[in-house]
Amino acid sequence: MSDGLKHQGEALVIEDHAQLRRGEQVSARADDHCRIEADLLHALPEIVILNFRLQIEDAQSLGRHEPEKRNAGGHVSEQTDQEAIPLTGPYASGAPAIFIDQVARMGQKCTIISTVGNDDFGRLNTSRLAHDGVNIAAIAVDPDKPTGTAFVRYRADGSRDFVFNIRHSACGSLHLNAAAEEALATADHLHIMGSSVSSQEYTSLNLKTAKSVKARGGTVSFDPNLRKELFSNSSITGFVEEFLSMTDLYLPSGDEIFLLNSEKTPEKAVQWLLNRGVKSVVHKLGADGARYYDHTTELFVPGFDVEEIDPTGAGDCFGGAFTSLWLQGADPARALTLACAAGALAVTVRGPMEGTTPLKALEYFVAKHQEAAE
Repeated sequence: MSDGLKHQGEALVIEDHAQLRRGEQVSARADDHCRIEADLLHALPEIVILNFRLQIEDAQSLGRHEPEKRNAGGHVSEQTDQEAIPLTGPYASGAPAIFIDQVARMGQKCTIISTVGNDDFGRLNTSRLAHDGVNIAAIAVDPDKPTGTAFVRYRADGSRDFVFNIRHSACGSLHLNAAAEEALATADHLHIMGSSVSSQEYTSLNLKTAKSVKARGGTVSFDPNLRKELFSNSSITGFVEEFLSMTDLYLPSGDEIFLLNSEKTPEKAVQWLLNRGVKSVVHKLGADGARYYDHTTELFVPGFDVEEIDPTGAGDCFGGAFTSLWLQGADPARALTLACAAGALAVTVRGPMEGTTPLKALEYFVAKHQEAAE
């Protein structure tokens, strides 16, 4: 890592929606058997995120490992978009909220700036984040608008479609309280997610904050995390280009590595990014693992073999784990391995934030897999 240890203030992440997905109460976390909390590293930079939302899942498609359903003629029945299906949720969620929750579980100081409604959905989100160590003082409560929501439908081929209620929810407009203003003024690391800039208001705040953080000698990480339901192609190019010009750590997934460039291979796309000033690139490859690049190093870590129950949130858990370790000056190989572990464990439980995992539990998971491989 380059200069993460130089910064002793706060780091900031800005998002424009709050998400919640129904699941077990906080006390019934799937990883309670290995819940070993790391001490908060108060001397390290703090990360702040803006906004999160509520998510409801398509329960029937989540059970896609079950036998195929056939009609009277013996043919496989295809679901239609109009068909009534079971739903599960809500779960505490939202890409930036999942990210910041994983950051907190790594022992990294962090803050989220957001707005929720005065409802149970909002309270579920805020209580969950606070329980896991996130500073929620900068989350405002809108007395009139509901907490933002999202519905996700899982397709038989593994793809997902989302229905978002963000624009007209509590997080659809910007609310900055005193704690948020202080975080914006003192953060020395900003994490930007594409899902947090689906409105011009939040896009402008992200850009303004990134410039301020860089002017203070801080760093910026950027995960494009694009959702086709939130953006058109014309709206993507402008803000991605501006954010990339200030990015130190870039975390694209899959074909996002080709955003803004016309290169034909990931390696050439990475070189294009490094030539533009990005210091480190982490290319997330889903279940296959991830690759790390900087000007002197290239690393590959394969994914861990686990049983997938719910893939939503895995990339955010990966990003939260890696960014925290990057800020703490960890060796890239160690950071990449533990981040892959965070992504793998995230898919083993239902609910996108249910799989966030403490640092010591990630280390234990990796050690056990290494022992089994010997």
